[in-house]
Amino acid sequence: MARPEQLISHPSILHVSNPYIPAHLYFNEFADPRFYLKYACQTLVDLIQGGFVPAMFQPSRHFTPTFRAWEPTDAGRAITEITDDALSNVDVATLWSAHPMDDGVRDGNGTLYFGAAGVVWALDYLRRVQAITYEQDLSPLLEIALSRNAPWFAGTAYSSHASLLMGDLGILLVQMRIAPDPGVADEIYALLAANTELPIVELMWGLPGCMLGCIHMQEMTAEARFMQLFQLQAARLLAELEMDPDGPIWTQELYGRRQRWLGPGARVCG
Repeated sequence: MARPEQLISHPSILHVSNPYIPAHLYFNEFADPRFYLKYACQTLVDLIQGGFVPAMFQPSRHFTPTFRAWEPTDAGRAITEITDDALSNVDVATLWSAHPMDDGVRDGNGTLYFGAAGVVWALDYLRRVQAITYEQDLSPLLEIALSRNAPWFAGTAYSSHASLLMGDLGILLVQMRIAPDPGVADEIYALLAANTELPIVELMWGLPGCMLGCIHMQEMTAEARFMQLFQLQAARLLAELEMDPDGPIWTQELYGRRQRWLGPGARVCG
């Protein structure tokens, strides 16, 4: 019967030197995603049958849900509570503190993925759909996010890529949404176009993320250049698609390994 430690020491699950994703979520280059899924499901069944209960429920943070009819007022109250907390805990110089469970992310991260740009985007979106109201001008926070993100991103493995989730690209897209500016649009276009001839990588670091950026910029500016760039990049992405006996899939060359993944992010759905 599988034990918890077996789940993270199995030969198909390999530690990779990457600070952004827990080691036990990786395949090695020989692991087939279908095998991984089958193994993971069987291991979970074995663990449950053996009486192992993952420590997911924390009484200090969680509560047993009660099922009741949808109540928009309750949802609105919860959204307001969360956003009020975010707005009251931001520092104009150091942004937001990282969550303790953010896998070692430092305070004041600027990215769209797990940093200030993502928080600002969420707050702005909720205000645009009239879910919340606030008076603060959040645009200065994005300048701080850019300056804090630059040295961190320069030390990553894909600093030459225009990364939607990790690089300046995502931060600038939020800046363009909050405070539209032709100069920012030009800067975004240069970043998007720079990825066209680079290795594709995936949504987080590479070309697919840029294609999403093109769509958002087309929506915000109505400039034809962004749709033209999207079409150029889409053609290249589709040209890299490989036919597998089980269907089409991309091979990712990521973090020094060639792998085939399913799902969002670094995977085929992304």
